[in-house]
Amino acid sequence: MSSVKRMAETGSSPPNKAPRTSNPSPNISNSPPPPSLSYASIVKDNTDISIDDIKADLDNLSSTHSSLYNIIKQDSKHDKPLLNAIYAVLTLSISINGKLVKKFESLDSTISNYNQRITHNSDSSAKIQESHELAQIHKDLEKADRTIKISNFPLLKQDTPNQIQFVKDSLTKSDPDIPHLIRDSQIKLLNQPIQSQHQDGPNTPIVLITMPSKSAKIEIHNKLSKANKDLSLPYHFPQKIHKGIKKMRAHLNTCSIQYKNTTHNLKDKQILLRPSKSYNTFNINYRANSNEKWTLAGPTNIPTNDFDPCTFNWGPIKLV
Repeated sequence: MSSVKRMAETGSSPPNKAPRTSNPSPNISNSPPPPSLSYASIVKDNTDISIDDIKADLDNLSSTHSSLYNIIKQDSKHDKPLLNAIYAVLTLSISINGKLVKKFESLDSTISNYNQRITHNSDSSAKIQESHELAQIHKDLEKADRTIKISNFPLLKQDTPNQIQFVKDSLTKSDPDIPHLIRDSQIKLLNQPIQSQHQDGPNTPIVLITMPSKSAKIEIHNKLSKANKDLSLPYHFPQKIHKGIKKMRAHLNTCSIQYKNTTHNLKDKQILLRPSKSYNTFNINYRANSNEKWTLAGPTNIPTNDFDPCTFNWGPIKLV
């Protein structure tokens, strides 16, 4: 314990100085200078300073300030001018630290409010983005519901000139009414033709025929399926939900669902997922085999490609 602190606690006078010895005084000129306390060095060492740190420093300064005040009040042989100067410095430091505490508290409150606003704005932006994406999916679903997908349409060769016209001509040969039906349609090759195993053999692209209405799509779909039973005409799902549909179908094939107090066992059943009329939800249908009619199990939300059955909002149905 230092003599100054001990005097502050006991109220005693400082002891008489011991008589000087014959030991020579140290050569101060050869001693290294004390480390400087520049603003840069202080800031560098206190980059993680918090309001609790300043409060702790303020408590220490206040304690030292009180001890020094007691020493000054004593009738001792201490250097009063020096102590008074130190006392004045401590008083100023306490005042500065007290102001810093108030500033930090105000700053913490401002930062907290700012972070709340950022969180609120981020949540709002995420909801807007989700709303825009959902609106686009609804639009894509409506278009897909008017689209016929032919997954095994043959082309003569990959370098067949005007492949779209070749598709139209081929469809026309299958039924005389088709030219009139596809007059206002949009025909598109979903991907580049896939070369067959034989170099001179046909290529098989995926053909999309988008009709102006769903009724027109149903009409030409029925004609194509009757005219050529070898054509594969699967339902066309938009790219943003295609993988999600596959994941959902695979998961539903392993469980049962409950909807309006009715439980439907979907294990090892054929699963049919189709958008509702509003395109806001998907209807889950199932059957044991192709000889049975489809049974509606219930509606659920639209599964996007990042579908996860554990975190997905299943809507009004419940997995059991």
